[in-house]
Amino acid sequence: MCSLPSSHQRAGYTLIELLVVIGLIVLISSFIIFPLSRDRGPRLAAGRQVAIEMVQAARSQAILRAGSGIDPHFATEASAMLIVHNDPTDWERYRRVLGIIYYDASVNGWIAGSPSVILPRGIYFAGNIEREGGLDIVYLDYPSVVPDADLTEGGNSWYVYSFKSTGESLSREARFILRSGFYNPKTSQWESNNPHAFSGFMINKLGGIIELQEKIL
Repeated sequence: MCSLPSSHQRAGYTLIELLVVIGLIVLISSFIIFPLSRDRGPRLAAGRQVAIEMVQAARSQAILRAGSGIDPHFATEASAMLIVHNDPTDWERYRRVLGIIYYDASVNGWIAGSPSVILPRGIYFAGNIEREGGLDIVYLDYPSVVPDADLTEGGNSWYVYSFKSTGESLSREARFILRSGFYNPKTSQWESNNPHAFSGFMINKLGGIIELQEKIL
């Protein structure tokens, strides 16, 4: 894949710097407040807040990038995407790292729109995406490959939440569910400490957040 001068790499970060800082502050706070806590409820709540901030940042990035073009290689109107790490071979990041990418026609590829953030210790993304249109999974070496012109191959697997340049979600009632648990190297999967406990939200068609009723036992 091709590479760009450092000026292109920095551009994405500058545009949403303030939004990402909010998410990072929430993340850092979760580590400070709950590093040794055995109460998974607060960490689930902190993880949900991190995810919400990243969704809002991805939506804002899509709006800011209006006019930057749409990837002609995919049947999607996405201007920006929130991505969730989904490669079990990298277990430290698996289903815990979130990022943002956006499409820029001037470089004919997708660019990292923010630094990656990680969910609080013991909290992981449990999936439950329900969507219409767009991409469910992309493949890229986020954030090192800039730009990435083909998201169908190469790099790690990432779940996708896509947004149009209008800020609308390309998902229909897409859910973002978090659980607390531990990574089991024998199965290469996260396993929940309590399958009945979860926290999360739903993204409506306009890109807004709808809180889901938590169940933390």
